[in-house]
Amino acid sequence: MNTGVQILLSSRQATKRFGGVIALDQLNLDIFRREFFGVIGPNGSGKTTLFNTLTGIFPLTSGSFVYDGRDLTNSTPQQVCRAGIARTFQRSRVCLGLSVFDNLMIGNHIFLDHGVWSNLINRKLLYRQLEEMAERARTLLMTFDPKLAGRMGELVGNQPMIDRRRIEICRALISAPKLLLLDEPSAGMTQREMHELMDNLVEFKRRAGDLTIVLIEHEMKIIERVTDRCAVLNFGRKICEGSYAQVVANLEVQEAYLGTNAKSVLA
Repeated sequence: MNTGVQILLSSRQATKRFGGVIALDQLNLDIFRREFFGVIGPNGSGKTTLFNTLTGIFPLTSGSFVYDGRDLTNSTPQQVCRAGIARTFQRSRVCLGLSVFDNLMIGNHIFLDHGVWSNLINRKLLYRQLEEMAERARTLLMTFDPKLAGRMGELVGNQPMIDRRRIEICRALISAPKLLLLDEPSAGMTQREMHELMDNLVEFKRRAGDLTIVLIEHEMKIIERVTDRCAVLNFGRKICEGSYAQVVANLEVQEAYLGTNAKSVLA
């Protein structure tokens, strides 16, 4: 570990029980500011539960989350969003019947002025906010795909899968978070689309400067390609953490995540 690296997010003894099932088991994890961190593990290992407890969907049974020096344990989703954390979900949650622009505005609604009196009387302020948001949305989409930026008025349901994922990620980014949580963004896409989307993310992160990304992903080649470090979960417990090379060399990881043929799969 570099002594000069600042920790952005820490979980300490984070535990989540659903009845008799332990979904997270005393998880200790540090995410460094501005890094690209991967979370891997077999199905049911607690990866999505980590995101859900951090973002206020489920409360922790015990333990804590500290983000940017602030205790966020069992905060509401609204409080988490205002603190500077945004996320996507494993199953796409874009609104197919709304336009690309409307979907992006959903991601920024918590920061807009929703006062009826203000929006009725101070129309100039409302129009200025809309113009600013439209420009921000266009700039975001341009980073991922210039052609998509020209289709902001089109319905999301008419866009291909890779563009729906781009829209979902841009919806999370429109609020300018410091921490972006991505839950299997490559699901449902081809190999070419996956690599293209990851290239988009790496380029956006490079331009953004102060952005940290935590990625849940099953595709090990993606983890190897884009992450600085990664952690492996199994039955809610962290079994290994380090660089991709360190993780795949770990025998417990090979047995838990990939079985007896791990070495040939990871080669």
